[in-house]
Amino acid sequence: MKGQNWTRGDSMVTGSVVWAGIDVGKEHHWVCVVDAAGTVLLSRKLPNTQDAIAAAIADITTLCDEVAWSVDLTTVYATLLLTVLAEAGQSVRYLSGRSVWQASAVYTGGEAKSDAKDARIIADQSRMRGADLPVLHPDDDLIRELQVGLPAAAVSASG
Repeated sequence: MKGQNWTRGDSMVTGSVVWAGIDVGKEHHWVCVVDAAGTVLLSRKLPNTQDAIAAAIADITTLCDEVAWSVDLTTVYATLLLTVLAEAGQSVRYLSGRSVWQASAVYTGGEAKSDAKDARIIADQSRMRGADLPVLHPDDDLIRELQVGLPAAAVSASG
């Protein structure tokens, strides 16, 4: 993941906010980042490892002044992802899987259900409905509870 070009043309995105939607999976996630117009800036598979997640966070946060993160699950599959985001000081919005499924009906595209499409929907719905979505802050009880099951080395994104 490190060294991948996450920016468009090696420059910072115009505007102050981008929205990163993450379709949570067991072995990997899919991350999609959109700008204020809903244009996809990147769409990538993200291995569910501490190093890959930390590198993606570092790379994506350089795109803009602020990244609005959103996920579709807050279950055990999201534990490492949410923990590394929390350790990086990032708040995360939650868009339920059911909401993603319902919203998918209005999105066109050649692909049927896919991780990439779901991540795009999550990012775009967060862009449009952000204030209406529940937010997980780094110090929330859910984040602390998820961290309990992780080895100490996995809790720190700096390691």
